[in-house]
Amino acid sequence: MSVSAAVSLRDALNDAWRPIGAEEQVEIVLNAAGSGTLLRQIMQGAPVDLFISASPAELDELERAGLLVPGSRVTVATNRLVTILAPLGEPPVQFGDLAGPGITRVAIGNPRTVPAGRYAREALVSTGLWEPLQDRLVYAENVRQVVEYVARGDVDAGLVYSTDAELFRGRVRRGPEPPDGSYAPILYQAAILNEATEKEAAGELLELLLTERGRLTFRQYGFTLPAESP
Repeated sequence: MSVSAAVSLRDALNDAWRPIGAEEQVEIVLNAAGSGTLLRQIMQGAPVDLFISASPAELDELERAGLLVPGSRVTVATNRLVTILAPLGEPPVQFGDLAGPGITRVAIGNPRTVPAGRYAREALVSTGLWEPLQDRLVYAENVRQVVEYVARGDVDAGLVYSTDAELFRGRVRRGPEPPDGSYAPILYQAAILNEATEKEAAGELLELLLTERGRLTFRQYGFTLPAESP
């Protein structure tokens, strides 16, 4: 069973699916990476049964290409965008302080391939920070790489999902959030691939994420659920 999923979901999915792997002896091979990278792999013919993206855009493209099982697409979780900061130094008080003199480098996901990078770009554009930060931006291949850059002190700040900031608390500090409405809602959407060789098992895994057990796991990792979103 091959599952391609946004890297920010990796820990939650491993916990959510551990029981089904143990009880039913289903081997789940999880390929976690940036959603754009995973989309490119699928478009190039990679064998994938279930795809879970950190934004609807990747699913839109697969749907237009006729690669999704009709009716299988569903939103499984939501998230928020936050600032993270290097372990030492004075934290910015407001989101706009990212353009201040104390911040020399800011890491975000590559907007071309990483949904978190697109959300970050939206937030920076809408708050007037995109142009002032052009010479300070450092692009990463996924949100976990942004965390690493910040934790090592390679950059002063980064923009990641709230769940990543919580998961790596201690290695990075949480900073101010972008204003409400400054970026599109962060929706994690999943669907079964038409070329899947394990459609039934993929459907069972997807259904598990929508059960109370699956939803509880998402909550434990800091994700919100569609019905719980503001």
